[in-house]
Amino acid sequence: MNKRICPVNISAITSAGAFDRFAVYSPDLLNSAPGRVVSGFQLDLSNSFSTTGPQKVRSFASELGEAIERLKYENEKLLMREETPAEEDERIKNLDQAEDAIQLASYKILSQSQTGMLTQANLLSESALHLLQ
Repeated sequence: MNKRICPVNISAITSAGAFDRFAVYSPDLLNSAPGRVVSGFQLDLSNSFSTTGPQKVRSFASELGEAIERLKYENEKLLMREETPAEEDERIKNLDQAEDAIQLASYKILSQSQTGMLTQANLLSESALHLLQ
């Protein structure tokens, strides 16, 4: 059988961004005599987009996955930066409360000691009066 190689044009017919079917035609066959029967036509897509299409999809999915992971990482960093000022504010509030608690405790101690000294002074004056009588 005599095989003749002729140029073939392949175009993708798309709907909604997906390849549904292909239109295959040969300019040599279109210009041939009317009524001519063509048989034994084979189409080899092994080195064309049937193998590169899935590779492109895998490559795109890989790049998309990397971008998503980078965004997740950046989001976590931003959340940590957001939590850090809140934690610092909490520490400052805790320190302020601790200072106030220490100051209150020292005032209570001073007040109790002053009350005790006044009580002792009153007892001494009463003792002195009692001795004088």
